[in-house]
Parts: sequence; C-alpha cells; structure tokens
Amino acid sequence: MWSAPPLAAVSPQDLIAADALLAQEIARSTDPGRWGESAGGGTTVLPVFGTQSLPERPVDAVAAGAGRHLDLLTGVTSEEFRLFLVPLGMADRIDDTFLYGFLAALGLDPAAARTRYAASRPQAGAADLFSAVMTDHGYRIPALRIAEARALHGADTYVYEFAQPSPVLDGVLGACHMAELGYLFAGGSDPLADPAHHPKLSETVRAAWTSFARDGRPRHRGLPSWPAYLPDREVLRLTADAPAVVRDPRRDERLLWDGLR
Repeated sequence: MWSAPPLAAVSPQDLIAADALLAQEIARSTDPGRWGESAGGGTTVLPVFGTQSLPERPVDAVAAGAGRHLDLLTGVTSEEFRLFLVPLGMADRIDDTFLYGFLAALGLDPAAARTRYAASRPQAGAADLFSAVMTDHGYRIPALRIAEARALHGADTYVYEFAQPSPVLDGVLGACHMAELGYLFAGGSDPLADPAHHPKLSETVRAAWTSFARDGRPRHRGLPSWPAYLPDREVLRLTADAPAVVRDPRRDERLLWDGLR
C-alpha cells in the first residue's frame, strides 16, 4: 500500500511547488463548501478537518467547549493587513468604488461601515479603510469570537493588541502582521522589527508570554493587571511607551460585525 512520505522528508522545493499548485486550484475555485472563505483566492495555510486528528472545524469545536479546561492567550496587531496591502502595491488601486463594493460583499452596510471606520481615522483614504476592515474581518473579530465562545464555557482568554509600528519602509506598514514577533523572540535580525531599539517592549512581551506558559496567567512586574477578555472585554495594548489595558477598544467597529463573524 502506498503512503505519503513524512513531511520532514519532502524537500523545500517540492513543498513550494505543491503550495503554488494549491494556490492556483483555490484561486480557480468558486466552491466555498470546499475551500471556505479562501475560494477564489486566499491563503493555502489552513487546517484540514474531517480527519481523525481534526474531525470538525476548530471554531465549531471551540464553540462546543473543546479546550475549555485550558487558558488561552491570543491577539492581533493593530494594522495586520498593511503587510499585504502596501508591499504588493494594492493601496494604489483601491478607491471608494472598490471599497463600497467590498464592504457590501462582506455583508456590511457600505455607507455606515465607511463612516464608522473613518470616524477614528479622519485622514484615512479608501485603501487605509480597506486595510482596517480586512484587519477586523481576518484577524481581530475572529480572535474575539474565540474569546467569546470560550467564555460561555467558563474558560479564560487573554487578548492583546500589539500597536508598535514597524520601522521599515519609513513606517508605512504600521503595526502590521507579524510586527510583534521580533520583540517576542528578540534574537538575530527581524525584517519588521528592531527590538534592540525598544528593549523594554521586548522584555514586556517575552515576560507576558513566558509567565502565561509557566503559570497560565500573563503576570509580570512590568505589566498592568491584565484580566481575561470577558466580562469587560479588556485588551492589553502593547506599545513602546507603556502597556495599557483598554476596555472594549474600537467598540463601534466591533459592533458592525455582530451576526457576521
């Protein structure tokens, strides 16, 4: 009987080639039943459920109480999507016509959503607002949904927002996807961060993560009291200035997604 070789035995070149073929297949597909939200073009890095090791969708398992005996630390960066928007040159091609159509496709009221996202970003153009919406759609709201689902089963979830902008490209990436990783690992070179320039931030991030791994609670002398997300929707906001716990940040934008994500 033929069996697939262990992943470790597959060459990097073969993995890259397989990923490219998969990306093409997903991009050509219009079947959300097979590829979910990635149908038509999206990430290839997805859990495959319906197997012995993962019998159901992770979000459904969490909603049913899976992992409720474990605490969880999760979070996002403030401007996740700018890592994809800016380097690929997408920002120059996004105008209000595109933005309104995209908001409608997500199930949002376009005019209301644009107004609400622009309220806290008075200088933002269509591309900036698109990035903010995609950050919520793809990262922040799903993280909060996990915290909400776990709270129904009495499980604690600690939520952070990393808000220190990346210094690369003269700062245009903002606090983008993966901007916190250089501070977390604080070794060698990182393409998005300069932890040596903000050593206290790096120490705070590492202390929070390691104390959570050790004790199940993110506690450290440099951290404010950081409660679980619910009941008060408190989030630890991390910057080079000082970490601060914020209650229900960007509440108006969060409420736009009720019933949608």
